[in-house]
Amino acid sequence: MVRKLISASLVAALMAGTASADTLREALVSSYNTNPTLTAQRESQKATDAAVAIAKAAGRPQISGSAGLNRALTRRASSIRAVAKGQRSRPELT
Repeated sequence: MVRKLISASLVAALMAGTASADTLREALVSSYNTNPTLTAQRESQKATDAAVAIAKAAGRPQISGSAGLNRALTRRASSIRAVAKGQRSRPELT
């Protein structure tokens, strides 16, 4: 009889102390979303995952390059005078 009373009291206490969630799944989702300790651990895990990706990238081949265009056209003074007099001369590339 005492055993039944204790069992009934335990069941009543557990039922009275339930969270606002209707199911265990909802309770877990709620705690997952609102618990600051879990949130901190998730962010720590994200940082660790990012560090692994960065470390892997350091060991991979890297490609770098550059492109440019530089064109210098100069004329000598005699070529400029010849053009001014109407004589055609090709500019010299240097």
